[in-house]
Amino acid sequence: MTDEEIFIVSDLHLGDGEGEAADRIVGDRARHFASFVRWLAENVGPATPRRLVLLGDTLDLPTHASGSGVDGIRRWEGAAAAAVERIADAHPAPFDALSSFAVSGARLELLAGNHDVALQLPPVRQVLLDRLGGDRGAVGWHPWSLHLRGLLWAEHGSQHHDLHAIPEWLSPPASRSTWGLPPGRAIEALSVVAARGRGPSRQLAAASVAVATDVLASAFARPA
Repeated sequence: MTDEEIFIVSDLHLGDGEGEAADRIVGDRARHFASFVRWLAENVGPATPRRLVLLGDTLDLPTHASGSGVDGIRRWEGAAAAAVERIADAHPAPFDALSSFAVSGARLELLAGNHDVALQLPPVRQVLLDRLGGDRGAVGWHPWSLHLRGLLWAEHGSQHHDLHAIPEWLSPPASRSTWGLPPGRAIEALSVVAARGRGPSRQLAAASVAVATDVLASAFARPA
């Protein structure tokens, strides 16, 4: 048994907004989360060790970029790294609170989700780590799951969902600039376009291709 307190938070979806209403909602969420983290950091010490697990989709980051191969990867890295910076600038409170938490004697664990899979890219992840205090804090990175033997197994869970699983989560192919856009993201984009009253033909085609690709990949990947 351990006396350590473990707190798990998932799906904050901090982004740089898509309009005034979205900015207000995300801003409120960011402030409430920052307040929670500051509360966690209080009275941290050997007698009350604490661990905070961010279980994926903490940030809304670009999931792909145009181009392929090295050029595509660099485009994606650049876009995602810039998004991390914009989000941190737009919502500094949670980043400051997490940085303080990580240097308080507590431990912060980071995992990626399907919306912030770009954190699997080392340059993008480093931008986030730098905004969290760099080497000064106790921050752990877990590319798929967090396993505390005999106590906890935690992962984002999107890899177990057909619409949100990303085919090459741990081993991106060199020929593409992304881990593979899950069908769920294409369907989300379609719903947004439909809600705005724009012609959805291109998004519908993208969603259809993504779903078909996922079905084929699953058929070949799973034994009969």
